[in-house]
Amino acid sequence: ALPTNSNLRSLLCADSGSGCTYPSVVNIDSDIACTGLECDIEVPTVVQIAPKVFYEYVRRPCVHFAFFNGAKRVWGGNSGPSMCAHPSLPVATQTCCPDGSKAEISCMFHGEYISFDVNKERCSNLVCPEATNSISDCGACCAQVRFSEAVPKRSHFQWTDGSCSFKLKVRLDGMAAIVHEPSSSVSTVVYVSNTVRNMNFFNLHWPRDPFVGDELFPTIDNNCANETCIEQDDWTCLCDITITDEVGFSAEPADADTILSTLTVGAFEPELFGSDYATGVTHSSDSSITIYHKVVGVYALDTIFKLSDEFGETIYLKNIVSNIDIGNTTKDYFVPPIRAPLNVRN
Repeated sequence: ALPTNSNLRSLLCADSGSGCTYPSVVNIDSDIACTGLECDIEVPTVVQIAPKVFYEYVRRPCVHFAFFNGAKRVWGGNSGPSMCAHPSLPVATQTCCPDGSKAEISCMFHGEYISFDVNKERCSNLVCPEATNSISDCGACCAQVRFSEAVPKRSHFQWTDGSCSFKLKVRLDGMAAIVHEPSSSVSTVVYVSNTVRNMNFFNLHWPRDPFVGDELFPTIDNNCANETCIEQDDWTCLCDITITDEVGFSAEPADADTILSTLTVGAFEPELFGSDYATGVTHSSDSSITIYHKVVGVYALDTIFKLSDEFGETIYLKNIVSNIDIGNTTKDYFVPPIRAPLNVRN
């Protein structure tokens, strides 16, 4: 249970003067100072503030890129399969290798997940090497050494320092799937593997032929885009990809329409980042647009634009354009009458 001097407990308690009222929903709209163990937890799940009184933490909705650079290898269970994970997201269990090979699992509470950087800090840099897939000790956290192929949501994963990359698997109908390729793995989680059991197929907005209007994507009918990709036994094409993140604007954009047609990635309100962002600057010719920089006047990937969309709703957009170049770098996709690279927006 949270200690009586906890600021979080006081907020959830909502004392009316005659005792806690325990509201069903409590919105925390500003930072509060942590107390004791709270300061060591990256993401809480459920907290207890009194006997039989519990609160669940529900994060604000957020989406992440399907493809990203710098992925780390994680593995599930003891000697289980591997997949890619974003190092800045709390998606795996604390995993250390003090002797350099066998993993030791720890947790501050059951079901705790941490990011790679927090894992590295807790392990005093004794992070498990890329080939690690066995656990020597799990203490009170053995419930988190579990992998379920049939019910993925029941699986738990462990961090390693190994790298992980992505490829794109394209079907005859243009549907594409993410394929994970861990740097060192006996097996890959089936629903992100290069097999017929991959369950991650989704639509992509493929570019179109400028002459006839057909969608351009690799299939076995066009020799996997003129051998840009590799034909597979299941009639799909497996493609290398390169992920490129670039600034949408390096100077003040002309107007709201230009911003809306260029940027598609949302952002949180800059106020939520505390002092990280300077005070917003009003657009020179459109007072409805506010621009927030981390470094005053510098248009970077983390610059945020506040404006109204076509429905009059206030939105926040990040100054980033993320593209995926498909296929190898020496053979561009063949588009008559010229050769051109095939790329889509992330």
